[in-house]
Order: sequence, then C-alpha cells, then structure tokens
Amino acid sequence: MIYETFVSSTQQRAYEQAVKKYGEPISVVRAKQLEHQDGSLRCEVVIAVAKERFMACSFGESLMRESREEVKRAFVARGISPAWLEGCLASLPPSRDRASLLQGVIEAMDRGIHLYPESLELPKVVMFVGMTGVGKSTALAKITARYTQHAGVRVALLNLDTQKAGAVEQLEQYATRLRVPVYAIDSIEAFEKQLEQLNTYDVVLVDSGGLSPYDTQRFMEIIGYRVALKGYRIETHLVIPATLKYEDMHDMYQHFSFLAIDALVVTKFDETKHFGAVLSFVLESSLALSYFSTGQAIPQDLRIADKEYLLEVSIGAIDEQ
Repeated sequence: MIYETFVSSTQQRAYEQAVKKYGEPISVVRAKQLEHQDGSLRCEVVIAVAKERFMACSFGESLMRESREEVKRAFVARGISPAWLEGCLASLPPSRDRASLLQGVIEAMDRGIHLYPESLELPKVVMFVGMTGVGKSTALAKITARYTQHAGVRVALLNLDTQKAGAVEQLEQYATRLRVPVYAIDSIEAFEKQLEQLNTYDVVLVDSGGLSPYDTQRFMEIIGYRVALKGYRIETHLVIPATLKYEDMHDMYQHFSFLAIDALVVTKFDETKHFGAVLSFVLESSLALSYFSTGQAIPQDLRIADKEYLLEVSIGAIDEQ
C-alpha cells in the first residue's frame, strides 16, 4: 500500500482533495489538526491506496499505454499476430498492471481455442485434405490406429492419391501394419462403388492426396469426391503443418474452405519450436482442432487436441516473466 497525505485548512477540504484524485471509496488512515508557529491551523488527512491505483492516478494514461505495449511486445516475440493482440487488448478492462493484462490475454486465448471432440458416432466417412508434404498420410495412419483400438470398430482406408509416386505403397504399408483394408481409387465412379461395398464398416478414412494450390483440375476432382459423399455422415479435416508461416496457413485454408472444413489436424510439432503462427491462425480463423501429430511414431505420436498443450508450446510461462 502507498500512504499519501493531503493538507488543507479543514479536514473536509483535505478529504475532498483525496476524493478528487482517486475517486471513492478511499481508505482514511488518520486525520489530525496541526497548529503552525503563527497560530494558524492546518488539517491533514492520510489515506492508504493500492500501488496500482496510486501509479495510475499519479501518472495518467501514459502508464497504461506503456504496460499494454510491453505486454503486446511479449506476445509478438512469440509469434502471436499483432492484429489479434490489438483487438484483444482493446477489449480488456483498463489496467496498468502487467500481470493483469497478461492474464487477460491468456484467458482470451483460452476462450478463442475451439476443440473438435473425437466422436464414435458411427458409421461415418472421414476425409483428410491438405497440400502436398503436410504429413497427411502419416497423421492418417495414426488416426486409423486410434480407431482400431476401439473394440469392434471396423475401419477401412480409401486412397485417392494414385498419381503421386509411392503414395499407394506408403498407405498400403501402414494398412498392413494396422491390419485394415486399403483401396486405391482413381475415379468418382469407383469411389461411389467402393463406399457401397464398405457399408458394413464403421469408419472409412479417406486420404484425398496432396494438392497444389495451382492444380485447378485436381481441386475440381476433390470437389466431385466430396459431393459423392452426400448422404453419408461425413467429417472433413484440414491437415496443416506447424512449420508453416501464418500467411501460408491462411492461404491454405482459403483454398480448402469450399469443402466445408470441420476441423484442423496440426502436424509436425516435432519439427519446430515456434508455434505462434499456429495459435494465431486458430484464434483468427475460429476453426476447431481435432488432433496434434507430434512425431513419426505410429500411433504414439498423436494426441487429441487440447488447449493447455497448445498454449504451453506457444507462449510457455509468459506470465511468470
């Protein structure tokens, strides 16, 4: 606490000076009357005020702006979007206290992260889409392994990536290890026929193959496959690597948004130490998170997405600095 003395000709006027500076309520510690050598009387009122309130009322708005800029710099240094931070800080109650501002931003982040719960409402078709090289096939194998661990759940794989060298063989190797059937599909007609033949399976996982943002023909094919799923219980997961820049994540989402994306699978957590771009993208897009792929081991290096883990790897113990 800070103790401050106000002096005037009367106790009432000294008290009014304190109220003018701090507003009400105020905590009066003591009030007494003093006699000067010339015989005149002066009155003083001593109040107790919290340090934060004292600093705020004594130094004005500049201190609040300085605290906010300090907090903003701390998050920007971790890769968090300056634009998102500006909006977040503007929405917080006025405060000059750094710890309160940090906590307010972290709580806003927690509210802004949405999760897509793993569901066993069966049967269903789950399609995975994304650019080439995002780690989609490896993530798909891990998710397949998770489903096969549930007793009585029958799982099958469909591979739409028959053009990329080794893509069919890679998924076949995963399927062999996991003891699930895999089928290579080269047309929408074959896709529809195979789905009918798999009507006794609980989960059909679809690897759409890697796409280039400039391959318009391939994009149109994926749209056709997605339309063919009309009538099925369908989930569509966009796979993005944690190693991408924020701008590239945003562009990737724009390319695939027409597929009605339900959730994000974030891969390659083991290939970077900087996750601010991922967190910023999640906060600004409001897309739900389903899985995190944290390494190459199948199925060990897969975890259901959770807020605490993402916040920990993205900002760490920023509130303790």
